[in-house]
Amino acid sequence: WLQRDNWPVRGRSLECAAATGGFFLVAFVGEICAKMAVECNAARDTQYAAMAGQLAAGGFDKLSVAAAADNFVRGADGSLVPKHYDMPPWELQYPAVRLHCFVFSRFDATSSALSVRTFERGISDPGSVGPRAVAFAAQVKVKLQSCQGLSTGALQVYTQALDDLHITLFHPSAPSQPRPFASGERLRAEEELSRQLVASFGADRRRAHGASDGLAEVELVVDRILMTPGGVLLLVFQPKDSSLRPSEAAPLDHFRAKLRTSFPDASPKQTKNIYHASILRMVGEAPDIETAKEVAEMCEQFSARLKGTSVWFNAVTYVRELGIIALEGERVLLPLDPGA
Repeated sequence: WLQRDNWPVRGRSLECAAATGGFFLVAFVGEICAKMAVECNAARDTQYAAMAGQLAAGGFDKLSVAAAADNFVRGADGSLVPKHYDMPPWELQYPAVRLHCFVFSRFDATSSALSVRTFERGISDPGSVGPRAVAFAAQVKVKLQSCQGLSTGALQVYTQALDDLHITLFHPSAPSQPRPFASGERLRAEEELSRQLVASFGADRRRAHGASDGLAEVELVVDRILMTPGGVLLLVFQPKDSSLRPSEAAPLDHFRAKLRTSFPDASPKQTKNIYHASILRMVGEAPDIETAKEVAEMCEQFSARLKGTSVWFNAVTYVRELGIIALEGERVLLPLDPGA
């Protein structure tokens, strides 16, 4: 188990620890967990910083920006429309692709309940992170499309709608490796297992806070916004929990691991180490290095204003996805507190 999840076992023998008795084995595993938590959190910080520095250092990756066109078709007005999974190269039958995620918008516009709220500088501001990120993406789009040296229409930019803005947690069935087609009873069983896992995770959160209700939420803190060399604008987060000691792993990391073990036949290619929302994608001819540096500077300035903003999610959304990028398809809200 430790070896499979790449947990560091350094300078000790697991077999020797087990031979000394269960108590010592549990203590040893606990020591490994704490060590792994510190290393994972530090690794995430390092990874975000490295990702943020790539664009200014090397500019846009021309091949990647051009290849992004494979994910889109043209609408009647010539705009970019994300492909559905029943199109090449996937040619999958709906709902072959299914997703667990956090969604930034209201799940149900007719309901007074929010599936997300934010808190910034002492003022509760529901939904502020999503709209501000989408507004910033519009500014970046203007900057990119005003770049000199590109012919008209050579570069197109797709921006994510607020209702589709989401943080991917896990794909029970991914487009690269879909699980055996789920329909009828099998699909209902997958949804019910997902519901149970989310509810169990919510109960763990309430116990951690020593409360029976009202605290079944996940807190994510904005780390920064960055543009990748491949032309994808990302809003990245760090998980946080006020009940944790600094050496403890974020509960959300454990929840992701639980999803992996609960769906053992799911694709091993999952988002594992980072928490991000994709806001914008470039398609076509990449701008020059000077434009890349200017966009990187825009991201740094915006990050300075938004960094540290907390976002709380009280539900996971289970999506039967119609297509790539946009969050089209049937959505099922899985509350962390089913009784709330």
